[in-house]
Amino acid sequence: MKDLKAVILDLGSNYSDGNFFEAGKYEPGTHMTNTPFYGLLIAHPTAGYILYDTGDPAKEDWPEALRPLCQVIDAPGKNVVDQLALLGLKVEDVKHVIISHMHIDHIGGLHHFAKTATIYVNKTEFQDALTLTHQSDSDNDFGFYVRSLVDVMAKKVVLVDKDQELFPGVHLINVPGHVSGLMALRVELEGGDILLTSDAANMASNYFEGIPGGIVCCGDKAAESVQKLHAIQKECGIPDDRVIFSHDEAQFAKLPKAPDWLA
Repeated sequence: MKDLKAVILDLGSNYSDGNFFEAGKYEPGTHMTNTPFYGLLIAHPTAGYILYDTGDPAKEDWPEALRPLCQVIDAPGKNVVDQLALLGLKVEDVKHVIISHMHIDHIGGLHHFAKTATIYVNKTEFQDALTLTHQSDSDNDFGFYVRSLVDVMAKKVVLVDKDQELFPGVHLINVPGHVSGLMALRVELEGGDILLTSDAANMASNYFEGIPGGIVCCGDKAAESVQKLHAIQKECGIPDDRVIFSHDEAQFAKLPKAPDWLA
């Protein structure tokens, strides 16, 4: 689509158990994977700036219960505010924020946009996350859902319950399995489509080799969602190197990042 472009924001990383991403590949506790986090900023000719995911919170803001599972790397500058600044932008310039799902590493920077942006999230995921995190007074007894972060969502939100073209050239794709309401993204850039799998495929091995991810709410649905993404890739003629995975260190190292825009 003419004048539609996007840029990857480097939002830090942590070391996590490799089995989170490739189920059963390693003996428990023997392999920690360097796990990148990113957001995609879209410059849309009519809708303005659209952000897909906001990364994880600052190291000191990770709940104590999750720190042994995910060893957050202190990386100054690798947060959504500083990454936008590389492009000469402020958080107020972003008017739309799409959340793939509500795990901590995808909504950690969401509070920056709560008062100024419209937030889009899958309806089932929104309901599940709110229900789960309000079952006790604790902030962090709910796996990778954190109550204080989830509550940010309740201020200004549009609930999505089906695949849709949110704006011309920006497509939301429901891919349940990792969680009940995960959203992948296809963007028709001027230089060709890109397909962002979110955690439907954490790594290339999940997508191309059929190795399942280690964190799923339904294995059958997760497998069906990967096949759905393959079908979309084929139908839209998207090359393999324009399918972008959520936590693939090797791929992420090769991708252009802010301030360099994707072709």
